[in-house]
Amino acid sequence: MTLLDNDQFIAQLPELFASSRKNGTVYLTQKRMTPRKPAKDDAAMEQDPEEFACIWRAVCGKKKLSTVVQAKEQARFLVAYAGAIRSQATSLKKKERKRKRGAGGATATNPV
Repeated sequence: MTLLDNDQFIAQLPELFASSRKNGTVYLTQKRMTPRKPAKDDAAMEQDPEEFACIWRAVCGKKKLSTVVQAKEQARFLVAYAGAIRSQATSLKKKERKRKRGAGGATATNPV
């Protein structure tokens, strides 16, 4: 797995989506990282819950990307991440919805 800095991760996401356009799927995951358990004498090293970092992963076949986002950089990263995802969402298809029945359960082809 390739560990990148945040800007490189965002820059390589469109390339990953382009490689999967004809055949393949891109899996995006986010997970909170918890620090390893400190030694008994290092109780002061524990972090506050607001200070935990998140690891972001993108996987397409054998190509894997990941980055670690610190809590202070989370808002800036999310804005860039959302922009990268929206720019690649052009190939999504709208879901075809069935026509809802009118009042009383009657349809145009089967009046009650």
